[in-house]
Amino acid sequence: DIEQLGQKLGMSAEPKKLFKATKGWPAAVSLSLNTGLQSHSANVIGDYIKSELFSGLKPEEEQAAYLVALAPSLSSREISVLGLDAHTLRKLEREHRLLTTDGDAYAFQPLLREGVLEYLKRDRPAVWVKLNEKLGKALWENGFNEGLVYLAKAGSAPLAEALKSINFNTLPGNVWQSLTPWLDSISEDDLEAMPLMMVLKADSIIFKDPEKALGYYETALASSELAGEARAAGLVGRLRAVEKIPSEKSRLESLALEAQAELEETNNLYHLARVKSRLAGNYERQRNYSKAEALYLEIEATAKTLNDDFLRHIALYGLSSLYLIRGKALTCVKECHWILDYQRSRGHHFGEAMTLCVIAIAHQMIGQASVGETHVRSGIQILKDTESKVNLVNLLFTLFSIQCSLDKRDAEQTFLELQALVPDKSSLMANYSYVIKAQLHLSYGELDKVRQYIEKAEKSPPDNISRILRGKLLLTKGLLAAKENKKDEAAKLVLQAVNTFEKAGDRREEAIALKVMLHLTNKKLEATTFTQKIAAIEKDIGYKVPLYTFAKIFENSPKKRLSSLPLITLRTLGKVEMSIDEEAVAHSAWNGKKPKELFLFLASFPSGASRDTIIEAIWSEQELRDPEQQFSIALSRARKALGGRSMIVREGKQYMLGDVKLNHDALTLLKTKSNADYQAIHSALELYRGGYLEGYYTDWIQRRRMEIEETFLSLVSELLARSPVEGLDIHPFVKQAIMLDPANASFNSFLLKFYMNSGKRGLARNQLDNYSESLRELGATPDPTLESLLN
Repeated sequence: DIEQLGQKLGMSAEPKKLFKATKGWPAAVSLSLNTGLQSHSANVIGDYIKSELFSGLKPEEEQAAYLVALAPSLSSREISVLGLDAHTLRKLEREHRLLTTDGDAYAFQPLLREGVLEYLKRDRPAVWVKLNEKLGKALWENGFNEGLVYLAKAGSAPLAEALKSINFNTLPGNVWQSLTPWLDSISEDDLEAMPLMMVLKADSIIFKDPEKALGYYETALASSELAGEARAAGLVGRLRAVEKIPSEKSRLESLALEAQAELEETNNLYHLARVKSRLAGNYERQRNYSKAEALYLEIEATAKTLNDDFLRHIALYGLSSLYLIRGKALTCVKECHWILDYQRSRGHHFGEAMTLCVIAIAHQMIGQASVGETHVRSGIQILKDTESKVNLVNLLFTLFSIQCSLDKRDAEQTFLELQALVPDKSSLMANYSYVIKAQLHLSYGELDKVRQYIEKAEKSPPDNISRILRGKLLLTKGLLAAKENKKDEAAKLVLQAVNTFEKAGDRREEAIALKVMLHLTNKKLEATTFTQKIAAIEKDIGYKVPLYTFAKIFENSPKKRLSSLPLITLRTLGKVEMSIDEEAVAHSAWNGKKPKELFLFLASFPSGASRDTIIEAIWSEQELRDPEQQFSIALSRARKALGGRSMIVREGKQYMLGDVKLNHDALTLLKTKSNADYQAIHSALELYRGGYLEGYYTDWIQRRRMEIEETFLSLVSELLARSPVEGLDIHPFVKQAIMLDPANASFNSFLLKFYMNSGKRGLARNQLDNYSESLRELGATPDPTLESLLN
């Protein structure tokens, strides 16, 4: 088509060049030719738009059409705030000038929209500015942050006016991303004349260049024109920048106290709370936890006074950090789930990733390390999806720590990734990883490697060994001494660790060290004292402290490494994924669909099946021509894809997987009984990421799919019976269960209560409406008491 168009235009360019020459608009150019316009016009697209799209329109209709083009989709929200006439929009749609995307939203066809925008910017710049300003103001004044994007297109003056009362740093991430190109286009000279813009510019670059951001803040604060909210934002921004620059950190406290005094004088509660958050963070780094907690509680009180979720997020995030230090992991998880919802609603992907990291640490602390691994991997994936490496090292360290707790073979690979991201091999983070690595080698009885990693950590400068890390080092050295049958030395070192953790306020680590002491003492009275202390700590923090690999260190013989058997990891719930020893098996390796289905059948029935059973299961009568040959070919290809004949073997008449280890999500879920412990059920439910073998429709798969769905629903019901109403850790499972069983009363009742307890009345209303609709289809009505929950 493009080549034919080129011939009509008298162009001999290659298709790609021609496509570029017509600005990606061969369709529009073709339309213009068919309408008899000049084929060699300098602005074919503009001519088409003027003559065909907007000809015969009244001024108000033309303006409405332009506004539809500015907004990717003009929804009922924009229509309302702009005061547009719905009759006008319907008329435009009936005349095929617009494409209706759904019942009450209007949009141009994508190619036409791009052409209209180009036409406005190039041929009617005054209209472009006026309409962007109109749309931006309407949205901004009605509380929609994306209005700033349109105001930026209209120019600096309307944007500056809108920003005079902005709460800086509370914008969703997508709005920041849209504003960044506009901010980057402002020259340094123009910024000098606009201190307000300078603060905004500094806020936009503070993560990637804190030193440059600090320069902007300092310059803006020196200007007498910066006042009110903008000055308060500048004071907070300066603290944020100072906090990120090692050479500047020493003056953080004095600057924060000065800012606090100024904002108390002006009674600016919002920014005063933000200054307190920086001061609290500084106290936290100084390990003055009581001062930090007092400030976070003050921030939380201010958040309630102002009804401000951003301030509540700051307070809860700080408090959750303190909860972790004090071992109160259950409280931390509860608060972090609210923080997670907040981060997601604001589009703050980095904050979401870090919150998942904190949740992962908390789950590891309470003995749910596998749950923690799922959360931290989700956080890592978010950073990878957004191509961000900010604090990736923290998430990888958490993953490494959890993998060591679970004694996973991929801990070594994570350690290497972590090492690559930490250039300073004597840093605090590096030292923590050395100590954890040493503890892992202890469980294997590899004492030379234990000494090697202890030595690496002890060679670091004293400033790179925190008090808690010092306690971990003492504990590890004590365990090493115990392995070397130096019991007296071991007891002395571990007791020093107990005292170190106690002084640091880390009650969980103190309990771990005390549990180790129980293995080292032969004195009954001393053992009783240790047991009582452990019981008191666990009562205070609310859970039993797990020992993970520490428990194996005192076994009579070293724990054996994982065997050399191939590990097949198979994910069949949701997207189908498969790897052998962590190396993915490519789709093309199967050389057809039947070899892969043959393997999937055997992996789903590990006890094996006969050739006839397999043929009947995976081939339909229409597909079978020569059953014996077709089976032999599929079997041969499956073995080749898996790595050899030994991967699928025959015993008598039964074919089955060979001598391998199989990690299969569907089997794990099916084998989980309703009387299993809470953690086992929770871990099994997390495996359910979608329907079983989506895209496959043979009978055996359909039957297995129904079996898995019934098991999933049964296990969700079991957890629901064991959990409180606020059940923060199970509400995602309930949401999945409702998709499978929308008319289930207990699932819907739980979700309604969960939404109401979380302050999400709108979601609760939607859930009740959906539930009512599901029941109506069955000829039933919901329990009236559910409606009363919304009142």
